[in-house]
Amino acid sequence: MINPSDLMEQLEALSLASRLRRVSDRMVDDVAALYNELNIDFNPRWFPYFYVLKEGEPYAVNDLATLLRVSHPTVIKFTNQMVKEGLLTSKTDTKDRRRRLLTMTSKGQALADKMMPVWAKVRDAVNEAVKESGFALFEGLNQFDNALDRSSIEQRYSS
Repeated sequence: MINPSDLMEQLEALSLASRLRRVSDRMVDDVAALYNELNIDFNPRWFPYFYVLKEGEPYAVNDLATLLRVSHPTVIKFTNQMVKEGLLTSKTDTKDRRRRLLTMTSKGQALADKMMPVWAKVRDAVNEAVKESGFALFEGLNQFDNALDRSSIEQRYSS
């Protein structure tokens, strides 16, 4: 019989990806609720792409994927949503017609300016929760990410 307390906590390594996703979903939901309270129309999942593009430099989809270490389809999914909302533009690169260049619109830049103080407070809230946990979360995540770079779960399973 399965203990009715937190099963993912009990499964530890077997449910790590699911547990990280659960924590991520909780944070995204919390921040989405905060944005809603502040009347800000912004999907928290757009954050890393939007944050990079707020500097005003055009980025190719592949370059964003490489910079953020996410898949090309993930970048396309979220940036297409932002293009649809009028926050970004997407144009074919004149130097390489296979590449799409993404840039922030004036509407996007105005939103970025509005978001900066909100993001500062969100960062403080996250840092407070991390500190309360007593765990060096960011260092641990960096080390775990680097370990997976050196050898994937699949490689470790096969060895």
